[in-house]
Amino acid sequence: MPSCFLIHFLTYFHPRLCDVRFTSVKAQINLQDVTINSRNGDFNPTSLAHVVNTDSINELVVRSWMDRAGGHPISLF
Repeated sequence: MPSCFLIHFLTYFHPRLCDVRFTSVKAQINLQDVTINSRNGDFNPTSLAHVVNTDSINELVVRSWMDRAGGHPISLF
Protein backbone atom coordinates (compact mmCIF):
# COMPACT_ATOMS: atom_id res chain seq x y z
CA MET A 1 0.00 0.00 0.00
CA PRO A 2 1.47 3.40 -0.92
CA SER A 3 2.15 5.79 1.89
CA CYS A 4 0.76 9.31 1.80
CA PHE A 5 1.13 12.47 3.79
CA LEU A 6 -0.64 15.78 4.18
CA ILE A 7 1.10 19.13 3.90
CA HIS A 8 -0.67 22.47 3.92
CA PHE A 9 -0.41 24.16 0.52
CA LEU A 10 0.75 27.45 2.11
CA THR A 11 3.98 25.67 3.00
CA TYR A 12 4.89 25.82 -0.68
CA PHE A 13 4.34 29.56 -1.00
CA HIS A 14 5.80 31.24 2.03
CA PRO A 15 8.60 32.09 2.42
CA ARG A 16 10.00 30.37 -0.66
CA LEU A 17 7.93 31.55 -3.62
CA CYS A 18 5.87 34.60 -2.76
CA ASP A 19 3.56 36.22 -0.28
CA VAL A 20 0.00 34.98 -0.52
CA ARG A 21 -3.11 37.13 -0.42
CA PHE A 22 -6.59 35.69 -0.28
CA THR A 23 -9.89 37.11 -1.35
CA SER A 24 -13.39 35.79 -1.69
CA VAL A 25 -16.29 36.56 -3.95
CA LYS A 26 -19.89 36.14 -2.88
CA ALA A 27 -22.21 34.64 -5.49
CA GLN A 28 -25.80 33.51 -5.42
CA ILE A 29 -25.44 29.79 -6.12
CA ASN A 30 -28.02 27.16 -5.28
CA LEU A 31 -26.26 23.86 -4.57
CA GLN A 32 -29.47 22.07 -3.60
CA ASP A 33 -29.70 20.13 -6.89
CA VAL A 34 -26.01 19.15 -7.02
CA THR A 35 -25.67 15.41 -6.55
CA ILE A 36 -23.45 13.94 -3.83
CA ASN A 37 -21.05 11.03 -4.28
CA SER A 38 -22.36 8.31 -1.97
CA ARG A 39 -18.88 6.84 -1.42
CA ASN A 40 -17.06 9.96 -0.21
CA GLY A 41 -19.77 12.54 0.49
CA ASP A 42 -18.30 15.10 -1.91
CA PHE A 43 -20.15 16.91 -4.67
CA ASN A 44 -20.10 15.06 -7.99
CA PRO A 45 -17.80 17.21 -10.17
CA THR A 46 -19.97 17.09 -13.30
CA SER A 47 -23.11 17.97 -11.38
CA LEU A 48 -21.32 20.79 -9.57
CA ALA A 49 -19.87 22.12 -12.83
CA HIS A 50 -23.36 22.52 -14.27
CA VAL A 51 -24.20 24.88 -11.41
CA VAL A 52 -20.98 26.87 -10.98
CA ASN A 53 -19.50 26.90 -14.49
CA THR A 54 -21.95 29.39 -15.96
CA ASP A 55 -21.47 32.60 -17.90
CA SER A 56 -22.72 34.73 -15.00
CA ILE A 57 -20.46 33.08 -12.39
CA ASN A 58 -17.44 33.13 -14.70
CA GLU A 59 -18.06 36.81 -15.45
CA LEU A 60 -18.30 37.55 -11.72
CA VAL A 61 -14.99 35.81 -11.02
CA VAL A 62 -13.16 37.55 -13.86
CA ARG A 63 -14.64 40.96 -13.03
CA SER A 64 -13.67 40.53 -9.36
CA TRP A 65 -10.12 39.55 -10.28
CA MET A 66 -9.79 42.54 -12.61
CA ASP A 67 -11.04 44.88 -9.85
CA ARG A 68 -8.75 43.48 -7.17
CA ALA A 69 -5.67 42.13 -8.93
CA GLY A 70 -5.85 43.05 -12.60
CA GLY A 71 -2.44 42.77 -14.21
CA HIS A 72 -1.04 40.42 -11.56
CA PRO A 73 -0.58 36.66 -11.96
CA ILE A 74 -3.16 34.54 -10.19
CA SER A 75 -3.82 30.99 -9.05
CA LEU A 76 -7.30 29.79 -8.16
CA PHE A 77 -7.95 26.92 -5.77
